[in-house]
Amino acid sequence: MPAPSFPLASLPATLFTAPIPETADHVQIAKDCIDRLAANDVSVLAPDTAHWRDLLAMTSTLRTFTSGISAGAAWRDITALHKPSGFKLEKESVVVVRKGPLSSIDARFHFTNGLQPRGRCLGLVKIAPDVVHGEETDGEYKIWSLSTILESIDGYGDPDIYPPNLLGKGTLDPRHGDSHHEPSHFDALVVGLGPSGLSTLARLKALGVNAIACDKTPQVDSLPFNFKPPENAPYYLGAEDLKEYYQSFVDRYKLADSLWLSTTAEHVKFNSDKTSWTVSLNQSGNQRTIVARHVVFCIGFTGRQARVPVFPYRDEFTGEVLHSVDYISASQWAGKRGVVIGTANTGHDVAEDMLHAGMDVTMVQRSRTAVLNVERLPLHQAFHKGVNVPDVDKSFFTNPLAIERVFMKEVAHQMALQDKERFEKLEENGFKVNREADLTQILFEQAGRHYMDVGVSQMIIDGKVILLPRSQDEVFFHTNIQGRSRSNPGAQSQIYESIN
Repeated sequence: MPAPSFPLASLPATLFTAPIPETADHVQIAKDCIDRLAANDVSVLAPDTAHWRDLLAMTSTLRTFTSGISAGAAWRDITALHKPSGFKLEKESVVVVRKGPLSSIDARFHFTNGLQPRGRCLGLVKIAPDVVHGEETDGEYKIWSLSTILESIDGYGDPDIYPPNLLGKGTLDPRHGDSHHEPSHFDALVVGLGPSGLSTLARLKALGVNAIACDKTPQVDSLPFNFKPPENAPYYLGAEDLKEYYQSFVDRYKLADSLWLSTTAEHVKFNSDKTSWTVSLNQSGNQRTIVARHVVFCIGFTGRQARVPVFPYRDEFTGEVLHSVDYISASQWAGKRGVVIGTANTGHDVAEDMLHAGMDVTMVQRSRTAVLNVERLPLHQAFHKGVNVPDVDKSFFTNPLAIERVFMKEVAHQMALQDKERFEKLEENGFKVNREADLTQILFEQAGRHYMDVGVSQMIIDGKVILLPRSQDEVFFHTNIQGRSRSNPGAQSQIYESIN
């Protein structure tokens, strides 16, 4: 039975604006809160507004508790059962974060859970003066955001650090004798060689697991999660920079012999009697069957399933129709007219590529689109030379999503105010901007529908890319009129559908 869905908009969350005095002892405040949490004093959680997100540390799953009451009850029950220990504040991590009207004391702490085998865990808290029903209380500080993360398990090493004794030497022998000598039997199959796939394969090899990974592409072409750019790399890396790093990751961790490229997993069947999976693979047209005890799918947030809407008169169109999942380049269509349906990231990328290839480009906007100016994103404040990338990642990607949603709405609002003039020019050229974007909902529930502006907005403003509303979709499929304008895009030889 599938778990029920809880839309983010249905989960209440509050950002704290109560001032935090500079003269307060922020380290002592953080220590007091952590000590109370360790002592199972759940009253330290703000009753109306606290959220607790656990990533395998205490619940052995991914779980979020909303409100201090439910979070407190869960913490009390779990700690009584498993008895975590060794709570210790990381004093150097304590910092007062002030962003506009928002303020909190952020801190990290370490502890050991009581599960078997034991796990080394990290906790992150955001602390603020207590507020009850909108009114500040008398100086008491409470936790309103708590995240707990399982970092490693006793006896299995650190998942972020590859064992030095394995570099250049292959992998350890399997721990439990689960591997088979037959080339068709494996302990694990990883499907997909993106950031998760490569990282998962490297981790499995470090543990001595007889694992392979397959990908439909002929080369490694995605970014490992613990990427560290070269010293001379630009801030935003190009395709060649990334390609070079992908290969260096494979070379460094000796993964090449475990990669099955140009290989698609077509069918997976569970063998209940053998507690294993039978997987049918297509290797460049050749069929092969393997058996794996575990199958890990690392195929991205949405996979590569094309979602193509039905348009009137499409069958009458004699040009080429292509979905973005199959798009590679527009270079072979130089001088022709093309239409991009969809105005999220992929649509803009395709439009720019078409323009650079010398095509006349028209975009069809199906709904208002959030536009984020990449120059205004404060990423450089966290990701810069000298920082500990895993630590920053944990701070960025472990917050309770309900809290993250409210915070990102404020960030998007401030960015929209700064880009008011740019948005007005886009609107004048037919592009409808979503200025009240709910970015967290867009990313986690819709998997897109926004554009990270790296230059195409200016092309639209300059008239290099023509915008048409959705009501004119059918124009592309049944007209053959010469000329090109917002009311008349002209005849198209190709249409690239980007349904994001």
